[in-house]
Amino acid sequence: MALRHADWHIFAGQRFRRRAGVHTTVQRFRGEPYVVLSDRITGQHVRLAARAQELWRMLDGRRTAQEIWEELMRRPASAPGQGELVDWLLQLVSSGLVLSDHELDPRHLTDRQTRRRSGMIEKRAVSPLAIKLRLFDPDPLVRATWPVARHLFTPAGAVAVVALVIWALAAAVMHAEALVETADAALLSQAGALGLALAYPVMKALHELAHCYALYRFGGRVREFGVMFLVLFPVPYVEASEATALPDKRARMLVGAAGILAEVTIAAAALLLWLELEPGLERAFLFNLMVIGSVSTLLFNGNPLLKFDAYYVLADWLEMPNLAQRSGDYLGDRFLSRVAGLRPQVAPPADEAPILATYGTLSVLYRLALTLTIAALVSQWFYVVGLALAGWAVVMGLGWPLAKLARKGVRGARAQNRGRRAMVRLALFLAALAGLAAVPLPFTAVGEGQIVPRPGAQVVAATTGRVAAVGAQDGARVRRGETLVTLEDPEARARLQTLAVQAAFLEDAQRRAGLGPAERQRLARERELVAGSLAEQRRRVAALEVTAPRDGRLAWAGSRPPAPGSFVFRGDALGHVVAPEAIELAMALPAAYAGRARAAERATVLLPDGTEITRPITRERVVDTGGQVPAQLLASAGGPVPEQPENPGHALTTVWLAWAEAGDGLTAHAGMRVDVRLDLGRASVAEQVLFHLRRLFVRVIRV
Repeated sequence: MALRHADWHIFAGQRFRRRAGVHTTVQRFRGEPYVVLSDRITGQHVRLAARAQELWRMLDGRRTAQEIWEELMRRPASAPGQGELVDWLLQLVSSGLVLSDHELDPRHLTDRQTRRRSGMIEKRAVSPLAIKLRLFDPDPLVRATWPVARHLFTPAGAVAVVALVIWALAAAVMHAEALVETADAALLSQAGALGLALAYPVMKALHELAHCYALYRFGGRVREFGVMFLVLFPVPYVEASEATALPDKRARMLVGAAGILAEVTIAAAALLLWLELEPGLERAFLFNLMVIGSVSTLLFNGNPLLKFDAYYVLADWLEMPNLAQRSGDYLGDRFLSRVAGLRPQVAPPADEAPILATYGTLSVLYRLALTLTIAALVSQWFYVVGLALAGWAVVMGLGWPLAKLARKGVRGARAQNRGRRAMVRLALFLAALAGLAAVPLPFTAVGEGQIVPRPGAQVVAATTGRVAAVGAQDGARVRRGETLVTLEDPEARARLQTLAVQAAFLEDAQRRAGLGPAERQRLARERELVAGSLAEQRRRVAALEVTAPRDGRLAWAGSRPPAPGSFVFRGDALGHVVAPEAIELAMALPAAYAGRARAAERATVLLPDGTEITRPITRERVVDTGGQVPAQLLASAGGPVPEQPENPGHALTTVWLAWAEAGDGLTAHAGMRVDVRLDLGRASVAEQVLFHLRRLFVRVIRV
């Protein structure tokens, strides 16, 4: 900070006085003392470092700013520059904690108020899916119910809560299967989703009341209870900024964690009650409380990467206030320093720099993923309006921070007289990014497949009959034409004998002498019909011997042969013969990849033991919605392709099917389901990113 300030003459002759009723609280962060100034009437809180504490004590209304600065300059070790002193005074005056005997230059205060209002507007614009609405002051309610709630904030109450949570965890482990089954049945239904939506505000209201009780326990009060429409869904919130003035960091951490602890406690109690109640509305409501108190807490309030409860707990534990803002400023400053060549403006202590870098990187990545996920969900739920809101959230959540960073870089380059150097370095950086985006990389499609027999390798019953004998067990080596199953059908054999006798009789009658031309023609027609029926019946009788279609290893359906005495119907698949040339790999993949089918030449199979085997692709085709899909790949058979409920065997969505040779390496895994990866050639990084973005866009708008 510069020793001299261009506008110091505006402040030099003015006297500043501390406002009455401003409370001071001493806090320590990483061994350094800080003073928190709190105005409980306006709810303003300002934290001053040790170098600014002396200034606060000297604002008695008798000394001018010039006299204060001259006195501070007699202490060179902690003397501030005029620019730093101006910033402190403007911060205190604009927050209403300091009064002046003269009106400050309207330009300075207007600029500061404008920046403050711009920050609030920007915050709302960046989060168009999070709108706050103030409702009431919860302090009377907290005071009235405190005699009941205070028992939870005692050592005995803490022990009881811990015991309850441990008890619930043990019960959850013991009844894990029942919990999973209930989750599958409840959460995937419309009634379950409605119940979850009704239980969520109730749980969050108790969550916010826990913050109120915790702050009241340490002498503070919550002044505002409201509703925030998060993704157009009402979520209660409280304004508990007085917790920042608590001197003990453990107290601040407890206030921040009170909501999480309340949700976990409620979820634990709900689980124990859920196990005791009979199915009904009460039990369904308790299950929804369990889900909210566990899943929602872990993803949002219990996640320190978002500015919710766990974030403030982490910041107090690390003794690093404004952790998120400082992390963002640090990363932005390092980017401008390393890429644009500007002089660093942010210099945190050596022990804080790794924390700021790590937290800043993780929080940016998590918020990016969360923003894209919410955008996709909102656009699916609300269509056109939702798509507009989602687009706005993405632009303001991603584009606006980059624009702010660019603006900061331009200002920094001008102030440091490094504009040309920064432009050259930035151009080189963008050129390097473009070069990386143009680098061709392997392009693959991931799907699921099964090692299935080829059509000519299946053991199929050609007629109906009762199993009389089985000639080979599962896994036995068989040769083509070898009898595998003998069926019995007495009626078919009797019919064969009858037709044979009838054919012999007609042949003998036709040989008799003295027959007229008309009689001979009649016998010839009857003999021809009987001969055809006899040939067909011989085929049916021969089909009672089910034989191996080729050489190989026999694999019965279900790994067991048909039981003697059971009926087998014509067309039943009894098993198949396993051989390198008798099996193939059938695969189902997302239809979006079918556009690069010409580049698909080889498929890689990942076996359960981690082995990868590559096989050439023999054929492929795209099956549109309603098209027929091989039975092995349908969801009803355990495959990846969902089928239409009203039209079994037909695909519910478009899918890309491909087949590859199995070969010797996959013979031992016949019938197994495997993960597959298709090699689609090479594509640049930019092409692959655009492909996935286009695929996401198509899925979102449901084209």
